[in-house]
Amino acid sequence: CWKVNSTYIKLAGGSDNVSISKEFNGCDLHEIGSYLKSKGFTLSDSDIADLTGYNLDEIFIIGNGTMIMNFDGPDPYYGTWSVKGERFSWGLSDGNKFISATVTGSVSFPDNRQAVLLVDANVSTSNEKYTGSIGLTMSPVN
Repeated sequence: CWKVNSTYIKLAGGSDNVSISKEFNGCDLHEIGSYLKSKGFTLSDSDIADLTGYNLDEIFIIGNGTMIMNFDGPDPYYGTWSVKGERFSWGLSDGNKFISATVTGSVSFPDNRQAVLLVDANVSTSNEKYTGSIGLTMSPVN
């Protein structure tokens, strides 16, 4: 089990060619969505409200290829994972417009007590498209 310590967002695009790069404590999707909206990303008030309570707390990566994303409040998301070298992928059974059901990225272990998942991000909202990456810095739960 891995505790999510921080989230790094780097996104750019849209018709206004907005660009952001910011680190957040933990992974509170409502906080991140509100920040993106304040910087010109096309998110509706309804989109932001839908993210309330979605604070990604822990990710269970089980040796048989099972993955569980535990949120502080909402039901967990279940899926599968695989790693080939430094590249990983996951497939969630219940993704939505904010958490993609299929994701690829890289995994690294910068020291003995942390893991960093760097997710390739392709976000579409309304008629806008943004690309970049989302990084999750995690530490093992004993």
